[in-house]
Amino acid sequence: MTTTEIRLVVSPGYSGHTDWLLRVSPDQADVLRSCLEAEGLHVGTEIEHSAGSVLEILTVALGAGGAGTALVVALEKFLERHKDKSVTFGAEGNVETMTGYPMKDVQRVLAEADRLRQKRDAQWAAIQENTKPDKTDPT
Repeated sequence: MTTTEIRLVVSPGYSGHTDWLLRVSPDQADVLRSCLEAEGLHVGTEIEHSAGSVLEILTVALGAGGAGTALVVALEKFLERHKDKSVTFGAEGNVETMTGYPMKDVQRVLAEADRLRQKRDAQWAAIQENTKPDKTDPT
């Protein structure tokens, strides 16, 4: 059964990595996967260990080169395919719902998610720095 409402939430993967987590309505996961793979992206499936998750999670590994552009193209194709449906799309913590999602906003959403990645990476680096043993401690 296909729904007329689709949810797609983009978030950065693990700190220090260039992967992205795409949380998508389960009945649209295969469609999104095919759009991503058609652009040459490597896609995996994540399992979230929390009760009540209603979205399937795809992991997209981005390497060097034009992989970021390929991700934009794939998401644009996915959203274009569903332009007549209500789509909730955005970066983690800041999603919007509309019908006929504007393609120009894909880059904006990915840039917003990338800022979130940079913030998390900086926070993780600070945590790691604060947990290093003090070399001046005589004990």
